[in-house]
Amino acid sequence: MNCFYHNEESNLALNKLPNSFLQKLFYMSFDVKSNVALNLTNNDEAGLVLMGSEYAYVCVNKKNEKLYVEIKTGQFGQKEDITLFSEEYNDLKITFNLKFKAPDSYQLGFNGKYNKNVFKATPGRWIGSKVGIYAKGLKDSKGNALFENFIVREK
Repeated sequence: MNCFYHNEESNLALNKLPNSFLQKLFYMSFDVKSNVALNLTNNDEAGLVLMGSEYAYVCVNKKNEKLYVEIKTGQFGQKEDITLFSEEYNDLKITFNLKFKAPDSYQLGFNGKYNKNVFKATPGRWIGSKVGIYAKGLKDSKGNALFENFIVREK
């Protein structure tokens, strides 16, 4: 998936990004795992999101030639997403994880470990919550993220 640029708003808030791949929720309780090979240039970002009117996502982005893994949250109408967790990341491969538990709570993580934050899934604007992947960048981006798989397991 190439790190395409749409506009400055979509670089600040994920709900404004039109080129994300989203799927309706699969089961009442499930896990998602996606292995990703990263080839990011500065200001590129790729991640796994559970999108609704409120949303949260785990991502890797590149700033000043360094990679960072982050967990962010946002909501429709908000101009800029909020970073809840950020740490430098020194690998070109990552596994994004999501754990959803009925009726509506989920956690995000990477490489088999989950962050302590628990989020509530909310309906979308005219659709229910959806889970998916995305990649974004600036106008001159040459970066990409190869999502090698997207595995969903019922729990």
